[in-house]
Amino acid sequence: MTKQKRILADHQRQGSKFIAPMRKIEKLEPISWGSDLLPEFLWIGLIIAKLGFLPGVRFLERLIGALKTLSGFDNMKLNFAFASSFYSLSIDEKINMLVQFGEMDKQQLEICLAPILVHYPANPFDFIADAPEAIVSVNLEEFKVILSQLTNRREALAMQVQTTALYISMLCGRLVVNQGSSLENIEHIKDYPDTEESRKVGSMVRAFINASSSIFEINSDWSKRFWNRSLEIEGCYGFE
Repeated sequence: MTKQKRILADHQRQGSKFIAPMRKIEKLEPISWGSDLLPEFLWIGLIIAKLGFLPGVRFLERLIGALKTLSGFDNMKLNFAFASSFYSLSIDEKINMLVQFGEMDKQQLEICLAPILVHYPANPFDFIADAPEAIVSVNLEEFKVILSQLTNRREALAMQVQTTALYISMLCGRLVVNQGSSLENIEHIKDYPDTEESRKVGSMVRAFINASSSIFEINSDWSKRFWNRSLEIEGCYGFE
């Protein structure tokens, strides 16, 4: 009788962690929610925290719609759920996107992203505000609260952010959900964690976020720059 292979036999041990075989590929390095993904999805969190979940999703739909009017959008192969994807846009593409988005929505975007625009130099959205220093309605204490709420990815706001990031991935054509999947009902996340359906969606969302984050290239410079700057702001700390 053939000897059974031990569980995790194909995994590589790194300290107390076991790394799956696919993760040994250089491009698929382990991803940290706090260090890597939180800075990427923070902009979504700021929008949802300011506008509410469903209005925030509608707002983001309009933003992605403006991006999709750009010539060559289908060839960009970018997932705009990740903030660092906006670095890849040319100056003309950024201008055209804002024109299509509309002045009122642009102003709302400035308000939502004010903490990033004002306090984080060279951020992915620095093209939005003509003069970030002129934005005076920045409540840094409120920003710290939102950041704190996002550090635990199973908290309600963090789950809404991850679900919305997944939805943006679908809108960008970077993710396809099979018929019958719980991810077809991502709107249930608004009830998380109070209903069984919302918890089921939440579990699926976290799994998909982990997988898709490993596939898409992330601008680690932005994540590092974000946390380095956060350390300079009293009360903002990095999370592993």
